[in-house]
Amino acid sequence: MTSDLRLRPAKYEDWKLTFELKKDGLKSYVEKIWGWDEKIQKKMHKENFDPKKTKIIQLENNEIGYWTIRTSDSEIYLENLVLGKDFQNSGFGTKIMDSIIKKSEKEKKSIGLRVLKENKKAKKFYENLGFEKVSESENHYEMKKTGYNTGNRCTSL
Repeated sequence: MTSDLRLRPAKYEDWKLTFELKKDGLKSYVEKIWGWDEKIQKKMHKENFDPKKTKIIQLENNEIGYWTIRTSDSEIYLENLVLGKDFQNSGFGTKIMDSIIKKSEKEKKSIGLRVLKENKKAKKFYENLGFEKVSESENHYEMKKTGYNTGNRCTSL
């Protein structure tokens, strides 16, 4: 099912695609917390979009999501992992995270991320992958995975 999953580097023009994917995958959560103002959301997304840190997730000829990662000497920080609604709960997120976990093990780095408290499915997803809550703010949980040995979960993208 997930064998046709590929990553491609983002281009600046992909800010529109990534905005639409973000809107599809996260709008319902954002709306509950802050409300959704299309113009403001689009402006913020465009200003913050960095193609150098972003990969577009493709399934066959469809662009189904994206990730944004920031790395340091000790950590891989997952700023965004967004899949369109139709592609959530289908194993694609797990395959993507397995590749990030494998990279962290190889580089001996922890993985950090934050998740909206409103997005209970995402929090559970990351907990199932071995992430633990390290702190929280009003609207987010900060999570981290520090172990380097996860058994046989090895795939590459």
